[in-house]
Amino acid sequence: MRALICTRQSTDDQDTTQASQTHECRLWAEANGYEIAASFHDEISGSSKAWTRDGFTAMLKEIKDGDTIISKRRDRLGRDAFLTKQAEKMIEALGATFRTPDSLDPTSIIGKLTNSIQDATAEYELDLIRERTRSALAELRRQGKPSGTPTLGTKIIYHITIQNGEEVTLGELAPDLNEVDKINLVREWRSQGATYKQLRQRCEDNGLTSRRGCTPSLRTLHSWCEGIAKPKAKATTKEGPVPARRIEARAENKGLSALVTSLKAQGMSLRKIAAKVTAEGYTTSKGGPITKTQIMRILANA
Repeated sequence: MRALICTRQSTDDQDTTQASQTHECRLWAEANGYEIAASFHDEISGSSKAWTRDGFTAMLKEIKDGDTIISKRRDRLGRDAFLTKQAEKMIEALGATFRTPDSLDPTSIIGKLTNSIQDATAEYELDLIRERTRSALAELRRQGKPSGTPTLGTKIIYHITIQNGEEVTLGELAPDLNEVDKINLVREWRSQGATYKQLRQRCEDNGLTSRRGCTPSLRTLHSWCEGIAKPKAKATTKEGPVPARRIEARAENKGLSALVTSLKAQGMSLRKIAAKVTAEGYTTSKGGPITKTQIMRILANA
């Protein structure tokens, strides 16, 4: 039986690293007769939407009918009960099954109940983490110490001092000139008309990284370019000047329509088509996954 491994971690210093998750998943797969075809990893918060993660979307493109997707725990898929269920439905729409080493049969009544409880527990744990973080930051502010994420272009420098005969570690904000240079370069590209996806590709090509040492996410690039609007280019058509943004949207919709029509001609179901086009990067206007109802509308207008 063919299987794919799906791992996720939020930070580099977590005990559930990519290596440890992959190792446990491989042990379980071998014990249950699965053959691992590939492994996919994301380093991002569990509160993020699964279909916006590079590793998850790459995995969706590789799924074949009858595959099994293996993760160490369900919270590796996400820590939001609703979003986790949506991600699982996208996997099932492609004919695959999501399993964890500690899960029961997901098609059984007790298995579905257990999965729901685990998803709710993961979301509860995330809320606890957020509450503790807010309390810790409030205490740091009360003591007059730097708290939270430093503002763009700054960093915290820690030093040890002696207070009342005891060593105390203090932090102070200092300029981060390296980050300032990166942000200014990205803002310049944006002012020249680059889209956020183009900005991300340019950062990857030029070795520009975020504070976490990886290619900046779209959310990070939005914060870097705050206040910088993309130039409003115009294109001329028979009806007169039309905003370039609208023309880009028309071109994207035409590409989506062609892809949906092609997949339907291959005999795919509406659910599978919806999952496939979402894996290709198409989303709703609100950033959600494409639904089979929307696929029906696209086919009706094709």
